[in-house]
Amino acid sequence: AGLIVKMSRRQRYNFNCFEVIPVVEAILPERQKSQVTCTFCTRKQVFVGTIDGLVLHYQLEENKTPMKKVVFLHKLEGERQLSLKKPVQHLILLPSKRIIAIMEGVLYLMHQHRLQLIDTNFKAKGISCICVNESKYDPDATSEIVVGFQKKKQIHVYSLNEDRFSLVKEHSIPDPAVQIARDGSSLCVALSLQPGEGRYVILDLVYGKTIDLCDYRTTKPLVKRTGKGEFLLSTGILGVVGFASGSSNRPPIEWSADPTAVAYHFPFVLSLSEEENAIHIYSLLDQKVYQKIPFQLGRTIFDSNNSVFAAGMKSVYLISPLPKEKIIDQMIEGGLIEEALLLAETFTTIESRRNPDEAETFMLFVKKKAGFVYFSKGNWSTAESLFIEGELDPREIICLFPDLIPINSEFVPMAEEMGIHTLPPIQELVKIKELSLIEAKNFLVMYLQNVRTIPLSAGKKKEIDTALLKLLAEKRSQAVVDMVSTGDPQFSVQECAAVLEQYKCYYELGLFHSFQRNPDLALKIWTRICDGELEDKNFEGMSFIINYLSKLSIPKLVYKYGKWALQKDEKVGVKMFALRPSEDAESELSFDAILEFLRPFETASLIYLEELTDRGLENEDYHTRLAVLYLNDALRQAQTYPNSKEAETARTKLRTFLQFTSHYNAPALLGKLKETDFFQECAIIYGQMGYFEKAIALMVEKEKDLEEVEKFCSNLAKNKSREVRCSIFHTFICAVIQLEESTKKSRFQFLVGVLTKHAPDINMAKTLEILPPSWPLEVIAPALVGNLRETLSTSRHTQIKKGLVKSHNLRVKESYISERNEIVRMGEYSTCPVCNLPFGDTPFMRYPNGTVIHLKCSRNRSICPVTGVWFGGDSVLPPYN
Repeated sequence: AGLIVKMSRRQRYNFNCFEVIPVVEAILPERQKSQVTCTFCTRKQVFVGTIDGLVLHYQLEENKTPMKKVVFLHKLEGERQLSLKKPVQHLILLPSKRIIAIMEGVLYLMHQHRLQLIDTNFKAKGISCICVNESKYDPDATSEIVVGFQKKKQIHVYSLNEDRFSLVKEHSIPDPAVQIARDGSSLCVALSLQPGEGRYVILDLVYGKTIDLCDYRTTKPLVKRTGKGEFLLSTGILGVVGFASGSSNRPPIEWSADPTAVAYHFPFVLSLSEEENAIHIYSLLDQKVYQKIPFQLGRTIFDSNNSVFAAGMKSVYLISPLPKEKIIDQMIEGGLIEEALLLAETFTTIESRRNPDEAETFMLFVKKKAGFVYFSKGNWSTAESLFIEGELDPREIICLFPDLIPINSEFVPMAEEMGIHTLPPIQELVKIKELSLIEAKNFLVMYLQNVRTIPLSAGKKKEIDTALLKLLAEKRSQAVVDMVSTGDPQFSVQECAAVLEQYKCYYELGLFHSFQRNPDLALKIWTRICDGELEDKNFEGMSFIINYLSKLSIPKLVYKYGKWALQKDEKVGVKMFALRPSEDAESELSFDAILEFLRPFETASLIYLEELTDRGLENEDYHTRLAVLYLNDALRQAQTYPNSKEAETARTKLRTFLQFTSHYNAPALLGKLKETDFFQECAIIYGQMGYFEKAIALMVEKEKDLEEVEKFCSNLAKNKSREVRCSIFHTFICAVIQLEESTKKSRFQFLVGVLTKHAPDINMAKTLEILPPSWPLEVIAPALVGNLRETLSTSRHTQIKKGLVKSHNLRVKESYISERNEIVRMGEYSTCPVCNLPFGDTPFMRYPNGTVIHLKCSRNRSICPVTGVWFGGDSVLPPYN
């Protein structure tokens, strides 16, 4: 299966990636007809083969001019005439300082310096191609050469030792080889089927297996190693990259013209075209043409030791790459940003092996520069990513936006001096590039919000936060609230306050001052908003101020603005005190201090006292003051709106409070109530004081509805002992019997109902003594039966409890006697296991596990101090005396 080749659209660009430097400009000027046919060059020496069978050796000296340009001086070291009419086809310099020349299919071996011929035993003829191992990972094979033949369908591998060739391996191939290139054990071979047609295969020099790559249709097939196990193949119109495995993961290069020769300088491919008299330079990364160098009458192009040389008919040149920084700058300025980034990443990967710090610095520089190009084009998201990845100082971008950098900032922008960008201020840029200023500011907001939370913002927080706040304030963004009230922002205070006021962000301005530890100024601004002096739709209103004051711990400000809030609305304002979670009795915000402050505000005092009592505080003063406030409110409602629902609600609240709490000063309240006609409240207080007879007598006397008196007695008897309950209802029944007949219901009928309903809480024996003898027994029989059942049930339950208690008492006594009868043996020299002192005559004690210690040595009578056993309670017997 051959390679699947996809055509790519050829793109031309005019960038200077390489420059041409003369090395030897006049070769054999005295021989007009002599021309260069092949070369082998390094930066120190040049070997030239000519059309008339001459091999020349030049020694080079590389220098630099004051302008830092490279120049070469050359000196002819030797020459060798191999033939007068036959051209030299190929030259190879071996590591053993030997030169191999191929002429008319015959191999010649010479010394490097004087080019003396060496007599070898090499007899093979008809050589069509030759190569050495270019792999740096296979040093053992550097002395080997691989030879292909014009007519033989064979590949020979020879080893050179002591100027003698020995055949190492011989492999058969389907067709004669015309071009070969080796990388380790992989040999890429161009096979010739017929003139102008053939195919490329991979030959495994270890196992002799071949793998088909692709076909070609050209009279000049080319094979060039470009990496480990990677070869560049020319099919005529395409340059295809094939791997030793037979696959390819790179798109092909579309040649501008059919190449005569190719060279490789990572990551560029240089092709010499005799048709166009030019050298085309392609990138192997994106398969695009980046440069075209005119080169008249070019004969060959060759790479060696990371240098590329090109030979004309009478000259040799170094095709030297420009510094990578200059190449990438040209690409970025020309709009090839993605290509520049790809090339920079490739350079960085290679360079990081030798100098990781310098490589990383270079990559960061390229990303910054590319980011500014995208920024100038309005590609905001890509620019942001590159700025962050390139670790750009955010202040460089802030400086493009006038008035955003703090006035007192010491930062000096360096991006322009460093060659990262030459952009004008944003107002000019948006006009030149026809961009939207709003979009540019939105980009800066997003960028600063993202960058302020990462390590890149370290040491730059003041400029970042100040600029971001100014932008958000201009937009009236809700994010201003979060920014000034969360995290640890760093601002230029005066500038930010002025900007917030300029854009009428009064609510946010108050928050800003609050978090700058100036709550007085914050509260002053917020109160002005509530009073209508300032307008801000984002402000929540008075409820926000109340919540703020409830958490403020500065008494002076709490009372200052608390008075303002109470004057506006007592019910709302008092919440600032009611919401405070706890009390510091010694502070100026104690409960007593607050109550004293609230004294002029009766409604607020009442609400605050309700909050304190709801918290479970049993302070008599608080309960008494609250009761007095309830009483005042009830009296006021009764005088203002007599017999109204409001008046009844106020009295009900007073009665409920008096009935369900007992922590107030009853005599004091009773004195106030006696001055009013609130007899029900007086009766409740009598009941709370234990004066049941007075309470019931007052209710029976004043209350016309006996059922209401009954309810009163029921509430009075709640949570009392049966004896007290019986006393309350007995007093009630006596009072009712002494009344005259009611117009609605006779006392006989009413009392029968009371006796039946409250039978368990009535002492029936005493009640029968006071009932009129004329009452029929069958009428009160149900009450008697119910009372007797309750009494009998109570008696039985009492007997059962008595029996259980007696049984438990007997078991405890039995256990006690058993423990007391257990013998404790102690000798004259017995010692306490805790203090190791003898017992003598001192008191001692014994634990249930038999451990005996001094009484004074026992810390816990439930835990044995020696074994640590816990006995689940105070199960230790009393000490022996």
